[in-house]
Amino acid sequence: MAGGGEETSMDKVMRDGGVVALIVEKLRSAHDRYAAALVCRLWHDAVVWQATTLTLRSRDSLPHLVRTFKHIVALDLSCCDEQLTNSELEFCAFSFAHLRSLSVGQADLNQDSISDEGILAFAERCGHLEQIKLANLPKVGDAAMQGLSKGCPLLRCLNLHNCIAMADDSLEAICEFSNLEELQLKGEFKFTAGGLEKIGTHCTGLVKVCFDLGATKIDTALRSLAESCPKLQDLSLKFKHANLRELAKCRSLRSFSVESDQAWDRELNLDESVVAIAKANKNLKEFSFLIKGGLLSDGAVTGIILACPLLETLQLEACNLTDTALMCIVSCKSLQHLVLDGLRSGGHGLTEIGQCGLGLTTFALKNARRVKDVELQTLMDGNRGLETLDLQSCQGPSGIGFSAIALCSNLQYLDLSSTDVDDLSLLAIASGVPNLKQLNLVKCKRINSMETIARFTSLEVLNVDQCSFVENQGLGRVAASCPRLNNLSLAFTRVNDEGLQKLTVCSMLRTLRVSYCRFVLGEGVVAIAKACGGFNHVVLSYRFRDTPTHKALKEQSCRVSLEMDDMALVPFGDKDSFDGSGTIPIQSSLDSAGHALPLTISCPALRKAQDRTLNIPVVVVE
Repeated sequence: MAGGGEETSMDKVMRDGGVVALIVEKLRSAHDRYAAALVCRLWHDAVVWQATTLTLRSRDSLPHLVRTFKHIVALDLSCCDEQLTNSELEFCAFSFAHLRSLSVGQADLNQDSISDEGILAFAERCGHLEQIKLANLPKVGDAAMQGLSKGCPLLRCLNLHNCIAMADDSLEAICEFSNLEELQLKGEFKFTAGGLEKIGTHCTGLVKVCFDLGATKIDTALRSLAESCPKLQDLSLKFKHANLRELAKCRSLRSFSVESDQAWDRELNLDESVVAIAKANKNLKEFSFLIKGGLLSDGAVTGIILACPLLETLQLEACNLTDTALMCIVSCKSLQHLVLDGLRSGGHGLTEIGQCGLGLTTFALKNARRVKDVELQTLMDGNRGLETLDLQSCQGPSGIGFSAIALCSNLQYLDLSSTDVDDLSLLAIASGVPNLKQLNLVKCKRINSMETIARFTSLEVLNVDQCSFVENQGLGRVAASCPRLNNLSLAFTRVNDEGLQKLTVCSMLRTLRVSYCRFVLGEGVVAIAKACGGFNHVVLSYRFRDTPTHKALKEQSCRVSLEMDDMALVPFGDKDSFDGSGTIPIQSSLDSAGHALPLTISCPALRKAQDRTLNIPVVVVE
């Protein structure tokens, strides 16, 4: 109180928790909210109660978190790099009674200790669940899904990834969710074509569907979706082969995405199918068709564009397209995102797109060929509002063409991997693009200095894998000039612990990849983990498994991913010595689940060998 007995403004704030809660609500970044929680107990409580989602990174912290965050409505267990148990899931189900969203399991780690029993605990105690994601749970099967269908009648969104024990009985259970609007099935299951067909006929309220089921036949499932789901708006498909013609019966699609890494059977009349789908869904805003070989013809692309005047996103495997199709794209006045992967430029189409003034925000020419400097310059000049630009492996432009990227001052994401970009063009880009957040320069051979990269002072994500110019001193310059850097990838570089020590000044660094860095012994990585408070994920070579470095990082609550030990690589000096006729003394390694890891060998001659001498997966790095 003030001397006259009047209450000061600070007293009012300290007295009124509602005011503090209102202030905390305005804090957008997690860093700011954490800082606010340190002010006093009142501010701490306001930050805690503002949280609605709890992300668990370590099982050891679970008891403490339960006492503090019982009110949360979303529980995310997908970031935990440890093996969780059924009893821990039961503890979570009992403790978090208000859950509406649940995520269990992650994309790159099997949770082998979780079975139906752990998932059923949520079905019994969390009846208000609306969103569920289950990933890589090999022992969770039909019983769990049957329990969820009975205990969680409000479920709207279901995402299943690699639950290999689930069979058609799980699909029968999914059909019981009367409120289901979003369904995503990705990876390996025991589903059959007949089981998938029932999804469309029973889940008639579906709005968003994603099927990524490998070789499983989905033709009948697509027919049932087209005939029985009048509200279907977003459809994403990834498969080996399928007949898409039945989807022309849909009338409500807004987004249509197809991806396949298999050569397509020309007898399926792909052109006719996609044009029929486009004509039946004239309100399509997103059309993505990334098929190996790029079978769509100029006529099909033209037909899609003419049928769907509201297109905002167009993504094509464009290796078969000519300037005729590109010039038709000019008529898409609502287009914001354009991807033309694999394009072989004819010299005029790209120039027309640049000159027509579409005002794109996303543009990609990944793996494009014969692109001229003048085409790239015209594209950049006509689309100065670009925010995302992907020119990975784009062949043709020189430093002169790449310098034109400086015209796009709003650029946030830039990928120039495997291109002829050089130091001078990068300097030009840095001067014109002051707010670039992500830069990918994988395998760029014409860049000679890290000093150039240090000019991008707003960088948050940097990938310089397989770059010979990466060295310790330059890494220190980047660390000093890029204070916002939070994700850094240095795989296949000659950096060592001395260089990594320089990264300790990057207080916002969270993720680091130093796999295949033969000169990294571990001390630099541990130093980063201790110095950078938010550091939580590091990718190391497999040789670090169960070493003091590995254990020290675990003690710092870091998630550690391991990749094939670079000590198994052919030495750099001997990379050309293998002629494909003999064998090399290489030892394969296994991941934590016992699966063989892909082997990466720096040996161009192995391309000719085609793995005739090695019975393990091979990725050739030139």
